[in-house]
Amino acid sequence: MYIIYLSIFFFLQTLSLRVGHEPSGHAEEPSTSHVERSTADFPFLQDATTRQYLQSSQSRTMLIMRGLPGSGKSTLVDEILKKYPFSVVCSSDAYFMKDGEYRFNKSELSANHQMCQAKADDACRRGERIIIIDNTNIRRWEFKAYVDLARKFGYTYILVSPRTSWRNNAAELAKRNRHQVDLQTIQKKLRSYEEYVPFYYGWFLNPTASDSLMELSKKCMLECVRKNAQLRLNMFGDTNEYPDPQILEYFSMDKGNSGKILHCTAKFLGSPKNPAVRRKEYHESPEVQSSIGKAFAIELTGMVISSEVVGMRVKLLPEALKLYDKPEEKENDKAHLQKKYVDEQVSIMDDTEIPEFHDLPASGRSAHLTIATANGVPPKRTNEVLLDACDIEHALDMAGKTLPGVRIDQGSIRQLKDQFWTVTFDKSIIVTTLFGGY
Repeated sequence: MYIIYLSIFFFLQTLSLRVGHEPSGHAEEPSTSHVERSTADFPFLQDATTRQYLQSSQSRTMLIMRGLPGSGKSTLVDEILKKYPFSVVCSSDAYFMKDGEYRFNKSELSANHQMCQAKADDACRRGERIIIIDNTNIRRWEFKAYVDLARKFGYTYILVSPRTSWRNNAAELAKRNRHQVDLQTIQKKLRSYEEYVPFYYGWFLNPTASDSLMELSKKCMLECVRKNAQLRLNMFGDTNEYPDPQILEYFSMDKGNSGKILHCTAKFLGSPKNPAVRRKEYHESPEVQSSIGKAFAIELTGMVISSEVVGMRVKLLPEALKLYDKPEEKENDKAHLQKKYVDEQVSIMDDTEIPEFHDLPASGRSAHLTIATANGVPPKRTNEVLLDACDIEHALDMAGKTLPGVRIDQGSIRQLKDQFWTVTFDKSIIVTTLFGGY
């Protein structure tokens, strides 16, 4: 019943709407009645599911604008406010407005940026659904403070740049910007513009959904540890029964996790100095760029639990699966064809002959939410454990075998190896997420 209730709760949360308004005070380019199609071609403006999700009471989204003066930022912000009039706009330019007139004073610039950050901080503390940072943010350090705020208060942040045809045309920008920024200054700003490639892309949950799933995971993990002497042996070195607080402390789940944002990684990109395979190609692909800031539903089907990790298994729906890129799965596919892993599975196969693999396991099988790890265990270990579990499940399926399950409140648990167990939920959970970078 708890799973059914949780599923209904997550479904209803996307339908809950609340309206309100806070004026932006921004001023950059003259607002026009005509908006280029490409300018407004963002999921949060055009996609009905995304708009419904961002309007819900559970939304915690920060839109960080990026673009030179005259590029169309203010026109884009106006379009966003039409869809989400309750948004809070934080703009350093607003503090240069005197009696309805924009009066730039370089000596006030630092103080105005501090006031802008203070307003954003206050909006985060109040839990405003959508916060818009309407500054140029040309270099990464300029918007780092807002990224830090988003992380601190559990907001998913989306970097938004105008898609106007003239956004990189210095002469056109100099002509269009309202603040009479000259051509030479515009050219200098264009040269200093820093491209941003995130460390990874993924699907991010909101704080309410994350908190609920953390609580569900705790209940499920505790019951698994109570019912499995081998798991207690792996964790504590003996098979004695342990109180819940000690088990939670083992996974650092005893201090509360309110505000922690769960996510499912789509592609790890790394850094410029240590890039992942296809880093730039993935980042620049039309599929990825058109999906940033878009709402996706993901299906949670169960868990994987070991003495090292607690993870929740994710089944990606077809649209999301197009964005999923995990080289580790491809490496495992090669191992399947070469049957290098088979010896490890024999102990659970009861001498059943394992057939040669002609069909590879499904793509996207290692998608997951890392819930918790033991002290000193990196989060990526969840991916490795889950891939091992998928290998064993596929081998069992190919051999026509099933393992008996032990009932727990949320479903059933099966021991695949001495080191880890899987949980299958009686009813999967559908949650809404936002796709973006971190």
